[in-house]
Amino acid sequence: MSLLPAQAQNFKESYQKYFKRPIPYQVDSVNKAVKNNVVKTMPPTKSTSNMNDLNRIEIGKSADVYSILHSEQRTVYYSDRTNSMHYIFNPDPDTYPDVTGANSLALSYSEGDYWSEVFEFWEEPMIINPDQGGIKDPSVVLINPDNSQEIDDLYAVISAPHSLDETNWTQTLFASTQLNEDHYQENYYTWESENDIARSSMTVVDDEVYIFGQDYENMGDYARYQTLKHYKGISDDPANGFNWENNSVSPDWLIDPDEGFAYALYTTWSAWSRDGSIGYMWMIGVTNDSYDYGVFQPQVYYTLDKGDTWNEIELNLEDYWVLKQYLDPWEDENGVEGTVRPSFLNGDKDYPGAVDYYGRLNLFASVYGSTRGDVLNPEDSLWVRPDALGGYLFDFIIDTDGIFDIVPITEIKTKVSSNMYWEFGLDHRLQVAKTEYEYVILATWADDVISGSDSLVNPDVFTWSLCTEDRSAGPENMTDGTLYSGFYFFTSLAEITHISMSNWGVLMPLTTSVSPAEFFSNDSPSGSITNYFVSDAIAPLSSMCLESVKEESQIKSFVSISQNIPNPFTKNTKIIIESNTPIPKSISIEVSDILGHIIYSHDEGLIYNYKEIVLKDFKKGVYFYTICVDDICETKKMLVE
Repeated sequence: MSLLPAQAQNFKESYQKYFKRPIPYQVDSVNKAVKNNVVKTMPPTKSTSNMNDLNRIEIGKSADVYSILHSEQRTVYYSDRTNSMHYIFNPDPDTYPDVTGANSLALSYSEGDYWSEVFEFWEEPMIINPDQGGIKDPSVVLINPDNSQEIDDLYAVISAPHSLDETNWTQTLFASTQLNEDHYQENYYTWESENDIARSSMTVVDDEVYIFGQDYENMGDYARYQTLKHYKGISDDPANGFNWENNSVSPDWLIDPDEGFAYALYTTWSAWSRDGSIGYMWMIGVTNDSYDYGVFQPQVYYTLDKGDTWNEIELNLEDYWVLKQYLDPWEDENGVEGTVRPSFLNGDKDYPGAVDYYGRLNLFASVYGSTRGDVLNPEDSLWVRPDALGGYLFDFIIDTDGIFDIVPITEIKTKVSSNMYWEFGLDHRLQVAKTEYEYVILATWADDVISGSDSLVNPDVFTWSLCTEDRSAGPENMTDGTLYSGFYFFTSLAEITHISMSNWGVLMPLTTSVSPAEFFSNDSPSGSITNYFVSDAIAPLSSMCLESVKEESQIKSFVSISQNIPNPFTKNTKIIIESNTPIPKSISIEVSDILGHIIYSHDEGLIYNYKEIVLKDFKKGVYFYTICVDDICETKKMLVE
């Protein structure tokens, strides 16, 4: 970023104002007059020689490439509670004797006391053989309802498209199993149409499992009746499996589906705060509301009640001051310029996001300027300039009121490759993670700096991070100069990552698939592939960010736990907890009777300065509740009449 001294000072002061506000969702508007006086220039993409080997440590062999083909799947999952990594794939029958057919899944894991030792050795995978049919594109998360420190006590929850005859995909498999291989449960959700697929953004929110999908009706190259779907898995006792329900949103697409088609992309993305206080989901398309000031852009919804209801967010991206620095305006057929309307129709179709400490959505996308784009006649439109490659990568920061800020990251140098590796193609695999306390957002993507070709052929992994304290670090090429430079295909990044003070950066839970021999020898989609963990991948952070994290960790916590209100009570009562530390803390509650028997306990997630806990349905009597905020605990008495 290149700024004049006075501009730089104004720029710093304006951002300090909103990055240091303590309470989410109550952020005042940024001073646009100050920001409009700042000229941002795109930071250069650095290509630094990384002396770390970034060794590939084998996880296991997949039967084929399908189990890792889609970047929106949650194939790799990091549990910060147990310091363990888990990876799911369709296993190769020739490698694993327990595999019974195309319907099998393999779940492999690695664990340890220190990050540097955790992922050096991966256990032989647990083989899961569902009752019938075939499955593909699996996702996995871990749920730890009892807050156990023993990895075998955790439950893996799995989702995957399912077919009875391995050709016609008509169901979604929802399965769960304890990692000691006890309590395996499975059930099937029958699709409402042939495109009712759920495989995106799988996550855990306050002991509930979420995964997202979409439904639509094919109309040649287009579709209609697009619906965003949120699937919620709930269980009082994971040993008995999960009950699944879904909540849907149907945007007001531009063209009435009874008259023609509504053009939109077909993947629903989502992101959540770790305590579930706010969630977002989005799909790329054009609605009647957004048509006047945009082309194909995210249609974003938010929820404050864990997905029971969804509310639309209006995004006006037309001529946004940051975008005007990097994107071309649209032109009519005579070359007359109009406004800048960012088109999200990139070749990757990757639009991941993460919710930060302040409860704001950081939605990442590489976008183009709109040229002769006519959304009413998409077949006749020119959406991308003929010489455009990968577009410009931005972090679109969104709150419930709309665009909060747009942060430029870098230019993507190459187009996607449509004919690489048995015509599966290679995209830039844009993916996002965040640290345990949502203090740092990390983005990774692949780009080509070796071949000089305009399309992605020899991908390296790039990274960029945003710290809530002092802006960004990067972008930086993490793999240039390493043993496998230019050969990081089908990468996946876990949702949660970890700050390393000793290594001055963010440790990246990163995987990659396909060995050199497999890449060049496989001539069909049925060839087996090897999945690897990439060790020693550390994304840099600025010293200011690390020092602020260190300082916050040393601040003595101030925690206020109220008496329950009302007290005594009959039906329900409320307890208010407040904390002064800007890094969120974990909360748990236990309620015991007058004899000391624990009759209720629950992990309440994380506190962001303020939290309410509601207790209800207690029998008459005297009780004691103990609330712990990290290692600070307090016990109070309550009475039920």
